[in-house]
Amino acid sequence: MKSIILFLLIGLNCAGISYAGLSIGLTGAIKKQLVKLDEKVLSAAKIKNTPTSLAVQSGNGAAEITWASVPGASSYNLYWGNTSQLQAMGPASKTTNVTSPYYLAGLTNGATYYYAISSVADGIESNLASVSQIFPSALLPLRPEGVAGVNAGGQTTLSWYSVAGASSYNIYWSAAAGVTKASNKISGAISPYVHTGLLYDAYYYRVSALNAAGESILSAEARGAPIDFAGRLNWSDNNFRVLNQLLTDYGAGGIHYDASKAPYAVLDWDQTCAHFDVEEAAMRYQLSHLRYKMTKDQFKDLLKDNINGVTQLSADYQNVRLADINQDLITDYNSLYDNLSGLGGTMTLAEIQKTPQYKDFIAKIPFLYDGYCDTSGIGDDYGYPWVLYLFAGYTTDEVRALAKEAISYELGNELSRQTWQSPVDFQTKAGVVSYSYKTGLRVFPEMQNLIASFKGRGIDVFIVSASYKPVVEVFSGVTYGYNVSSGNVIGMELATANDGTILPEYKAGWVKPFRQGKVDAINMVIKTGLGNSWDPLFSAGDSDGDYEMSTGFPGMQLTLILNRVLGGDIGKLCKQAVDEASSAEPRYILQGRNENTGVVIPSSESILFGKTEPQLLP
Repeated sequence: MKSIILFLLIGLNCAGISYAGLSIGLTGAIKKQLVKLDEKVLSAAKIKNTPTSLAVQSGNGAAEITWASVPGASSYNLYWGNTSQLQAMGPASKTTNVTSPYYLAGLTNGATYYYAISSVADGIESNLASVSQIFPSALLPLRPEGVAGVNAGGQTTLSWYSVAGASSYNIYWSAAAGVTKASNKISGAISPYVHTGLLYDAYYYRVSALNAAGESILSAEARGAPIDFAGRLNWSDNNFRVLNQLLTDYGAGGIHYDASKAPYAVLDWDQTCAHFDVEEAAMRYQLSHLRYKMTKDQFKDLLKDNINGVTQLSADYQNVRLADINQDLITDYNSLYDNLSGLGGTMTLAEIQKTPQYKDFIAKIPFLYDGYCDTSGIGDDYGYPWVLYLFAGYTTDEVRALAKEAISYELGNELSRQTWQSPVDFQTKAGVVSYSYKTGLRVFPEMQNLIASFKGRGIDVFIVSASYKPVVEVFSGVTYGYNVSSGNVIGMELATANDGTILPEYKAGWVKPFRQGKVDAINMVIKTGLGNSWDPLFSAGDSDGDYEMSTGFPGMQLTLILNRVLGGDIGKLCKQAVDEASSAEPRYILQGRNENTGVVIPSSESILFGKTEPQLLP
């Protein structure tokens, strides 16, 4: 009888059924046998499901780890660290739910790391596969980023960002996902690369960079597929048609494509590629957190009582005398500097924020900036660079770090209208002023996809912005999904000292890229500097600051205008876009958005902030 029960329990155990409730009444000896049997089954499962075929390629500050899939495994865990005793390190060494190939970044070059993989099946984690080593090296090139491909007419146009120090690139490809270095290989490629003679609608690609020390880790896998604007998203019907036709005709493989004169597009950034203004968002973040590095004398020197013969702001800015508001700001900054911890005092930011000097300061800085831009004789030409001088004392890398903080904060912030007002009961020379602004930033997936579509068809993309170049570089880069390389960002630039710190002065010999300055910047950087002497194919903008860029190149084929329902020069182009809406080949197209939600809407009309009804023209 005992033998029959034992046989039955073994069968239940192997089927994954617990026998704990059936063991009542059995002798202690049989129970011990069953426990041993259960441990043997569990041990066998752990051994059976241990991943095999582990391989690693060490790279520059990173590694790529691969392994063979385990039948029945629901997930995999990576253990890694600077000791071979990985499990003894505890949870800090474990990364769950990894997939092969796994890209492990953030490693220190020259250090030695250890790694191992386990699988999880039926809730049981396997044994660790053999512990292996990683040797990251700064001698190797970084892996290429921004790989994008578009398939059309039996060929794929593949593009990627250049890697510093790379002497050449290899492309690995397959008609199925899961490209490795054992896949088909194209050596000595340059971006953009046109892969011809293809039979299917989609192919998969990975790219590596090479230098004298060796080959980099492969890039992330990219799928070269027919361009479809990711299912059209929220483009209006007409704009979707026109943009697709432009890509078909002027992209790689198109009837107008000339590889010797590869086309390029020039895009404004704020209010065009993203919702609201990143430069002003960075200014407010720096201001509200008092993230300044200027001495009191440096700050004082930024404030002029007479600018081009003008001594007061416009009527819209209360005719405030520059000497009065300047004195208020100098007094405020001296107090904040002397008291804030990290500058010259011991008070926390939270304590400082309760003071009247703080409240007066954060209202009057942006009030003065807006007032400069609005006042005849001062204007944008003075105001745009002036607000950037507040970064004095930073390095450009520190500005990028601050910009990332500001952007991430505002992307999570609600879209609303807020007002900062100086204290009514605080005695100052300029009196009470207020500054109203819109909170929040949002990405436009339509513009992200358009940029990727251009690049995938061999059309280079440049950002031409009146904002500070390092700030735009952060928002337009890989982190936020636009994937524009920093070398393709044209913006405001400041002078720097020999030690790399920013000076409160504009970069000598550099244009201010707004209005005609955008045309001048394109001519200087792209046409002369890069040797692309032909006109841009396409532009995108939203305001008068983009007018000359949109009209100043005879060879330009199309301009996209994000509709802010504005008059002025940009309003003339909006009207022309409306008049050309039924044309097969319009020169201008108008795209609507909802400013309350920060999304593009499938119409040429826009819903302005605080409104509910769409509007086409002023």
